[in-house]
Amino acid sequence: QAIEAELGNIRYVSAVQNQRGWETIYGDKSVKTRIFGVGPTWHHIRHRPVEQGEFLTQADLVNMSKVAILGWRTAKTLFGDANPVGQTVRIGSEGFQVKGVFEESGVAPGGEDWDDRVVIPFTTSSKRLFGRLYLEQIVVQVRDPKKLPQTAERIRQLLRERHQIRVGAEDDFFVREPEDVKEAGLKTS
Repeated sequence: QAIEAELGNIRYVSAVQNQRGWETIYGDKSVKTRIFGVGPTWHHIRHRPVEQGEFLTQADLVNMSKVAILGWRTAKTLFGDANPVGQTVRIGSEGFQVKGVFEESGVAPGGEDWDDRVVIPFTTSSKRLFGRLYLEQIVVQVRDPKKLPQTAERIRQLLRERHQIRVGAEDDFFVREPEDVKEAGLKTS
């Protein structure tokens, strides 16, 4: 919230939690998948359009709603060709209403399958599913890409202030810009 409120070059910002290996069940079908807890602007930042239904809303976040957006492959595995929107899947011991299904995306460079996942509000993941308050990521989309280095530095300064890190002490987080991500990908290839 502070990033969004205090920095002028921010178009969208979203908290992110995730955890692998969650069994998601519908009827007699199940799949082990990765659960993402995110905010309502995450799909804009990650360019993940919803094919059926709709994405999460601010009300879903505020109310810790038990709603889910299914990855394309997850939806196919559980529902075949039937429309899953409005149906209830079980994740762990909790029932979640399917609110939407993402468009098919395929496997990203590096092997991550964007179609094998379930996305829920991060307030729900934090308090009802994962039982943890910390975030793995905060993802941001800037208004002016030319100002990205300055914006990244300002985010770093803001996080240091918020984390109460003394001058000269190491960060307890890291800020990655698109070029950093590209270079990291090239090093692992």
